[in-house]
Amino acid sequence: KNALRQQDRLLSYSEVQGEADLREVLCDYVREKRNVIASPNQVVVGAGVQNLLYILCSLIKDRQTVSFPDDSFYQGMSLFKNFGYDVHTRYKDADIIYVSPSHMTNYGDVMPIKRRLELVSYSEKMGSIVIEDDYDNDFLYQTRPTPSLYALSNAGNVVYMGSFSNVLIPGIRISFMVLTSELAKEFIKNKDK
Repeated sequence: KNALRQQDRLLSYSEVQGEADLREVLCDYVREKRNVIASPNQVVVGAGVQNLLYILCSLIKDRQTVSFPDDSFYQGMSLFKNFGYDVHTRYKDADIIYVSPSHMTNYGDVMPIKRRLELVSYSEKMGSIVIEDDYDNDFLYQTRPTPSLYALSNAGNVVYMGSFSNVLIPGIRISFMVLTSELAKEFIKNKDK
């Protein structure tokens, strides 16, 4: 009801980064659920992960190689290929490492904490950017969620991505990403161009 009463906002274009109110709520949500501590300026809201990856590719164009866990990430792989990246699977020395720690395989395997710490440590040492796609973390019922890579990283090299497609109606397609502070500055500088 409140949203419908705000006709000036309802009939106009939204902010490029996503509505400020929504970004603030998302910051509270990911801090409480995944220990991802970020400011609303670091959050970008989009209509699906593919759109957010498109934005992210334009921000990290100085990188050359990207690695995915396996060939099942074909949409993300083709998007990075279209941007001219050298795409690999299971290549630990890539400039960009795309992982989905809460749902590593089709069987729903979760990345153990030991492996998460190794990945964070190695990526910090190598200067790699890690894209953490955490789309399925809301469906852990039997156990407590394992810490996000974003929360474990001290180097500020992890981009956290989440989606509400599995929780809400899939047609709504609300996804978000939490950029590193460096990438957030770059996004803000170029968002109106």
